[in-house]
Amino acid sequence: MIINDYQIISELGKGGFATTYLAKNQAGEKFAIKKIILDKYDFSLINSVEKEVKILKQISHTKIPKFVDFFKIDNSDNIELYIVQEYINASNLNQIIRKGKHYNQNEAINITIQVLKILEYLHNFLPQIIHRDIKPSNILVDQDNIVYLIDFG
Repeated sequence: MIINDYQIISELGKGGFATTYLAKNQAGEKFAIKKIILDKYDFSLINSVEKEVKILKQISHTKIPKFVDFFKIDNSDNIELYIVQEYINASNLNQIIRKGKHYNQNEAINITIQVLKILEYLHNFLPQIIHRDIKPSNILVDQDNIVYLIDFG
């Protein structure tokens, strides 16, 4: 399936409002694309997504996937909103723990400190950027235990 010049490769995850896909562009670069389907007259949720995009455009941090693109597909009864971001080859903390990974005390402290440093960066914005949804499924950890924060919706 191709959406706006991005070829969908696979599904990365699914939440209450959105599905995230691994995709690539014509140059073969990989991206994470979050697809949100909303009632086209649900202006408060549409505004919420647009607010998330505005926040993502402001952020420039190595531990937060870079914003790439945002586009809409207007259908007869709904609207599809797409947020394209840098792809991070990592699993979320929820997936890692469900697979049986046990972090020792030092590893857990290291992950926590990394999350806190990202939050410190966000809270130093004027006005502050508040994530509002810190949970294991929004924390990515790669094979080197480098942490990334996702999903500002």
